[in-house]
Amino acid sequence: MGRWWRGRWELLPALAEKPSTFLRSLDAQVYDIGRRFSESWGHAVVEGMLTDAVPLIPGSTRHHLHLLVPHGVAGFHNKTRRDWRRHAQLLQSDVPLRSRMSRAASEYVREELCIAKKHRAVWQAVLGE
Repeated sequence: MGRWWRGRWELLPALAEKPSTFLRSLDAQVYDIGRRFSESWGHAVVEGMLTDAVPLIPGSTRHHLHLLVPHGVAGFHNKTRRDWRRHAQLLQSDVPLRSRMSRAASEYVREELCIAKKHRAVWQAVLGE
């Protein structure tokens, strides 16, 4: 490991904490993917939203994450480094905004993506059916 994380991060052994406990401890979830990677659906983003984490995702249409996260309501789509930084700082400094977006993220997933009929409709839109 490089030196960048020393003093700022605590690395836990595998299964030291239940995943649900860890996810519930997050205020935000930064989910960036490399330029050559294409996300198939984004289960990790949905799971984070279910535990009230506000997602910050790439603002690209090369994947389907933008269909899971209503921008500015339940999370942020980010196209540039400046976007990532600005949105992360905004969530850190504006507690009422973070609280509203946290509730909105959780409600959106429960009302739109956890209902089989609505979830299938999103998939059909993605697949062009």
